[in-house]
Amino acid sequence: MNNLYQIGEIQEKFKATFEECSLEYHKASFNDAAIHCFFAKIPSELILRGSWIQISNFIALEFQNKLEDEFEQWNIYLFYKMSEEIDRSLNYIIENDTFSSRKIVVNNNKTNERDVEEHILNADMIINADSIPGDNAFSYNEVIYHHIGSVKSKKKLGAEMEESLKKIIETIKTSRQ
Repeated sequence: MNNLYQIGEIQEKFKATFEECSLEYHKASFNDAAIHCFFAKIPSELILRGSWIQISNFIALEFQNKLEDEFEQWNIYLFYKMSEEIDRSLNYIIENDTFSSRKIVVNNNKTNERDVEEHILNADMIINADSIPGDNAFSYNEVIYHHIGSVKSKKKLGAEMEESLKKIIETIKTSRQ
C-alpha cells in the first residue's frame, strides 16, 4: 500500500474533500519497519476544530485499513500543521484521541522530516552517558533493609512479610516523633 501512486491518489482525494487543507506524506524507518506519517496543513483553528475528526477518519479509511502489516497499522502518525497557536483544550482533545492514529498538533516552520525526528524517532534526544549512575549508585533504605533484608525468598511469605512490614511501620513512626 505504500507506493507513491496510491499516496498521490489519497492526496488528491484529500484536497477534494478538505478544500482549504493539504496533505503531505513521509515514510520513516524504524529498524526494518515503516512508520507512516501524514501532515495535514490546516489554515486556522476554526477549520481544525471542525475537521480534525473527519481527517483522522479519512486517513483510517483511505490508508490504514489497506495496510497488511500490523506494526504499520499501529504506527501511523497524523500531524496537524498549524501556522498559529491553538486553544490548549482543543490540542489536548486531539492529541489524546486514540482512534486510528497518533495525532500531534504542531505550529512551527520545521520540515516534516524534522518533526518526525523530534516527535517520533527522538533523534534530537541527547543522552549524556556521564549522568548515568554507575553500579554503586544504589543504596538500601536502612530502615526497610534492617527488617526484611534477611527474609528468604519463598512462595508463601505472607506471615513473615506482614511481620516485617509491621516492624518497618513502627520504626518509621518512632523515628518521626
